[in-house]
Amino acid sequence: MPGWKTHIAFSYIVCLPLLKLSQQFFVHEISFYLSIILIPIYGILPDVDKSNTKARKVVAISVTFLLAILFAVKFLFGLLFLPIIYFLLVKFPSKHRGYTHTIEFCILSAIPWLFLYFLLDIDTILVSLITAIAALTHIFLDKMGATP
Repeated sequence: MPGWKTHIAFSYIVCLPLLKLSQQFFVHEISFYLSIILIPIYGILPDVDKSNTKARKVVAISVTFLLAILFAVKFLFGLLFLPIIYFLLVKFPSKHRGYTHTIEFCILSAIPWLFLYFLLDIDTILVSLITAIAALTHIFLDKMGATP
């Protein structure tokens, strides 16, 4: 079974060529750099269902940090909810290789980046696509490395 480093490396191997090809479509440079930051996070995202793992803690800290930046830009009141979000991400019980290891989860987890397109007028449509693909690489590797 692949480890978290393998998932991150493979998500970069798959997504960076796509990112380079789509770079000409990015209007804002921030979308390009945001994609580079999000690829490894989404590469390990399906493993948030495992408790007490690096993947879960990295994702929880990353999501909380990114939300803090977004809320600070638009909604200062939303910053009050960040400790609750972090707690839920770290402590929420779930079954490993359950819902987070589905194609539906990969697509749904990428959709919030589309809202930035409307909230902040940043071209995040390609960011959503690349993050969904990064999460799908995780499922692909797990299927290839899974033992019966």
